[in-house]
Amino acid sequence: MEKLRTILVIVAVIAGIFLWFASSLYQKVPAGYVAVATLFGEVQSDPYEEGLHIPV
Repeated sequence: MEKLRTILVIVAVIAGIFLWFASSLYQKVPAGYVAVATLFGEVQSDPYEEGLHIPV
């Protein structure tokens, strides 16, 4: 029983890390707004228009 609990805790932690990482892979810009794109703190010339973006 203790081994099963340990496995469940490990799976939950891995799933939490995966969800946290996956949520940072996209950026949503609300209608009527423009987001400033940065790369390592440097402002990029192309802004993000409204919609869903996957920064690369």
